[in-house]
Amino acid sequence: MDYTTKGFVALIDVLGFNSFEHKKQLSVVELITHFVDDLLPKMSQLRPEQYQRWLSAPITMAYSDTIVIAFPLNPERRIAQDAFYWINTIIGKLQALFLLDGILLRGAVGYGELHLWKYGVFGSAVSDVKDEFESTDWSGVHYGTRACSIAANWLKYKFDNDVEDKRTVPGTNLSLLYTNFIPWSVPFKENTRTNQLRMVVPWPQEIALVCTVENIILENSPTPSTRIHNAVEPLMSSGNKELVKKGINTLEFTDWFFNKYPDFNIVPEIRGQLPPMDLI
Repeated sequence: MDYTTKGFVALIDVLGFNSFEHKKQLSVVELITHFVDDLLPKMSQLRPEQYQRWLSAPITMAYSDTIVIAFPLNPERRIAQDAFYWINTIIGKLQALFLLDGILLRGAVGYGELHLWKYGVFGSAVSDVKDEFESTDWSGVHYGTRACSIAANWLKYKFDNDVEDKRTVPGTNLSLLYTNFIPWSVPFKENTRTNQLRMVVPWPQEIALVCTVENIILENSPTPSTRIHNAVEPLMSSGNKELVKKGINTLEFTDWFFNKYPDFNIVPEIRGQLPPMDLI
């Protein structure tokens, strides 16, 4: 692997990693390893054909608590809305995986030139967000200025040409377009910049698509909103003003999200009959 192309790159890290005790840091590393070695390859193999037309298989690297996911464009270097859907799905599932273990992520997605080699990735796609992916004051992932510009240009083309997309999110009547191009005033730390309107990854919807043992054996299993509130609670009760602010900003976004898209704030149902299992 040593080539240059155009594409997107996500830079994501764990909120408060340096304050974790050693055991919890090891748990984070295990989750990152599980995602990189097991989940992402399976997701790439199963990705719908429409994603394959626009993006090559994602390439993932990890450095301590920082996760780098490169999304190279295919040789044609064309972009459609499906590229954003695929990026949102990958990152959203990553955030859901960590949140279910009580770990919050933050980061940014850049666009531009990507130079990929065996020791890492660099280029203008990284430069687009490298100075700000750690500067946000919440748990969330947003698109950088160049990546947002690409999305805005695509949306302008859609509206100028009256392009209609009737596809919906599985299990809902919500338009994929409506749920994936979400503008939000992203909160940045006061010593870096003020809030800025950006397109953000709609990660709370992935919490709704996760089925856990709790959904099977408990009558009153928690809603996605409750899961997120529970994960953010340690920040809120930390006594650290900076962490409390991050928690408030995170809950402000998620509460807004579920108010706008109440179809996602539900407990997943088990449908059909589970297969028989031989007891050991």
